[in-house]
Amino acid sequence: DEVVCLGTFSSGQGSLSAQIARTLGNKRKHLSDDDVSFDKCRKHTGVVAKVETGGGSYRLTDSHPWVQDVGGWLWARDSSYEKNFPSKHREDDPDDIGNLEAQFERAKKEKEKTEITHDFVVELAKKNGVLHGKWLLYYSPEYVVKGWTKIRDALFNGELGPSAKISVTPDGRHSVCVYCPNFTDSAELLRIRRGLASAGIYANCVSRFKLDAFTNLNIYGKNEFNIRATSFDCGG
Repeated sequence: DEVVCLGTFSSGQGSLSAQIARTLGNKRKHLSDDDVSFDKCRKHTGVVAKVETGGGSYRLTDSHPWVQDVGGWLWARDSSYEKNFPSKHREDDPDDIGNLEAQFERAKKEKEKTEITHDFVVELAKKNGVLHGKWLLYYSPEYVVKGWTKIRDALFNGELGPSAKISVTPDGRHSVCVYCPNFTDSAELLRIRRGLASAGIYANCVSRFKLDAFTNLNIYGKNEFNIRATSFDCGG
């Protein structure tokens, strides 16, 4: 049922610092809130629907109590992830992201000394401890309800990582991020990717993994450095 839509998406949403603050705020909110019991959420099926907004447009909605509509995204989080994977759970520190951004800006000004490459950004992310990343998936409008429901349910069943999100309105397609706390932990990256495949999500398709560091630095598919914005490709 899945539609193969590979590639990256452009941001075009405000300043870089505002994007970072918004993304971190949303992540922290949905990784720390605990106002609804886990058992209650697992028993609550929730309803995913497309709500017409006029002119042939719509917004994706989800009535599950652990899914929240924030900043143009539906956010879902697994409150049991920290308990089930205590050695895996971690968060990127805002100060570390600030250091990453500052060092990158210095490197851009010293083009004669430093070549901006994909590997340079990866190593800069490791150096500063900015290790979060996400598997990128895309759904066309006709498959989005079924697709997001599978992802959300797999997340709440402990088969994926700490959180996931999907864009509420399509820009031709819906963008999905399935988060991993540490891109240097290859075993956890593969566990989450296999969890997607086991749930019938991109089981026979290639998914790409993107470091949050690239997003924090506003590096997308088309960028001034002509470097790749994603780091890993993995089939089901």
